[in-house]
Amino acid sequence: MPSGPDKDFFEGLYQSMRGRAAGMAERFKPGYGSKELDGDDLETLWNRRAMSIEQEWALHRELNQDGTPAYTREQIGLQVFPDREKLAKSGGRVEPREFISWTNAMARRMEKKRAERAQVSAAPLIEEGY
Repeated sequence: MPSGPDKDFFEGLYQSMRGRAAGMAERFKPGYGSKELDGDDLETLWNRRAMSIEQEWALHRELNQDGTPAYTREQIGLQVFPDREKLAKSGGRVEPREFISWTNAMARRMEKKRAERAQVSAAPLIEEGY
């Protein structure tokens, strides 16, 4: 007489739940909250500061009793730019170890945009022969 579910039952249950989870992936696609952001929205949130430069420098100057800095640069950065970690994690549900690669991709995108703007602003001068 069997005393409870066997190994095959649990394997089947696991595979069934896994299949349902795969079907839900579309509902959890990347986005900030419930809204999927385009490039300009991403850039605006990425660069939103939560404190002034003076407040940031005060954090850099703050020391522990033994003379060591009270905060690391990463801790200060996340206080100054609080949206960055959430953006990185919502952009594809990245894991913390993937945060650096997502950040680098964002930086490359912003650099490309700056280069395009510089090219457009320099174009009239070239056409006029200056």
